[in-house]
Amino acid sequence: MKKSYLMIAVAAIAMVSCAQDDQLKGVSQEKQEAISFASFSERATRGDVSKKDNLEFYHNTFSVYSKKQATVEDKKISSVFDNDIITYSSGDTQPNEWTYSPYRFWDKQANYEFIAVAPNANNIKYVVSENAMIASGNFEGSYTLTGVNLQATATTAEMIKGFTGTCKDIDIMTSDINPQKGWAHNDEVNMIFHHILAKLNVTIKKDKILDNAEVLIKKLEIRNFIPDGTYSENQYKPAASGSAAVSGWAPGSTKNLTLVYNNASGEVLNISSGDAKYFIESLVMPQTVASGDANDQTIVLEYEIVNYNASGDAIINQETFKYKMYTADAFTTFMDRNNYTINFTIKPDVIEFDATAVVWDENTTDITIE
Repeated sequence: MKKSYLMIAVAAIAMVSCAQDDQLKGVSQEKQEAISFASFSERATRGDVSKKDNLEFYHNTFSVYSKKQATVEDKKISSVFDNDIITYSSGDTQPNEWTYSPYRFWDKQANYEFIAVAPNANNIKYVVSENAMIASGNFEGSYTLTGVNLQATATTAEMIKGFTGTCKDIDIMTSDINPQKGWAHNDEVNMIFHHILAKLNVTIKKDKILDNAEVLIKKLEIRNFIPDGTYSENQYKPAASGSAAVSGWAPGSTKNLTLVYNNASGEVLNISSGDAKYFIESLVMPQTVASGDANDQTIVLEYEIVNYNASGDAIINQETFKYKMYTADAFTTFMDRNNYTINFTIKPDVIEFDATAVVWDENTTDITIE
C-alpha cells in the first residue's frame, strides 16, 4: 500500500514537472520584442533643406533614460536605459532606423517610463534617484554658447548635428516623459522633443520708396549677450494667465558673446519685392535684456544706399549709414523655448522695426521620422 502511494506521488511530481516544462517552453518560444524608438521635433533652422523637419537631420543621436517597475511580487524598480546613446542610421536596421546596442526587450510584467535629451552631448543629463521612477527626476546641466550665426553659412550651419568640440553651437532639446505598459506597449516609443534654449532672428528689408535704389547690407552685429548658464528643468514654468514664464536657466554674468554678419561688398536687398532677408539666426542663452549703458545688449547695423542715374549705369550718390539700438527696445527677455524675430525696414530717413515672439516648439505640427 505504501508502495502504491509512493508511485502515485512520483507520477504526480512528473506531471507537474511536465506542465512546468511546457510552460517554460511556451515562454521561451514567444517572440521577444525589442524596444524601438521614433521621434517628433520642431526644426532647428529655417533653411529649405532636405529632411529639415526631422530630428535626425540636426541631431543624429539622443540619450535616453528609462526605468521599469515590476507589476508582480515586490514591485521592484530597475534601470532599463541610463544615458544610453540612440543613434540614427539610415537603411535597413533593426528594429528601426534609431539603433542602439545591446537591445532591450519588453518585460510584459512591468510598467515603463522613458525620457530623452538630444543630441547626446553630455551638456544636459537626467538625474533621478536609484529607487524612483523617471517622473521624479530632473534635467540638469550647464551650457556655453560659442556664438554661431546659423544662417550665415546655411549649407553647413543648418546641420547642427555636425557639432564637434566647440566649433558649433548645439540646439539642445529635451523630451516629454513617455509612459508605457510592457504588456500593451506601442510599436515605437515616441519621444516628443522641445528646445530649451531661445532663438534670435534678425531680418532686413527695404521700404518700397527705395525700389529704384540699391541697399547693401555691410554688417550686422548683436553685441553683449551672456553666453553661458546652468539648467534645471524643474524651474521652468511656461507663461500662465496673469503670470510670466519662469526660465529653467540661471545665466552667467559676463556679456562677451557677439553675433556677426559681415560682408565687405554688401548683400543686396531685393529691388522691388520688399521681401525680408534673414541675416542673423542664432541660438541665445535665455536671459534678461537690459538697456542703459554701453555694456548692455545692442544691435548695430551698417548699410549703404546707392542711387543710379536714369539708365542705371552710373552711381550718382552712395552713402554709408550706421544704425544702433538697444536690443531691449524690442525685447526685455529671451525665454526658453521661444523664437524671437526682429524685422528691420530701411527707409531714406529712418529705420523702422517690429518684433515678434512665438513658442518655438509650436511653429510646426508634429513631424514623424519616416
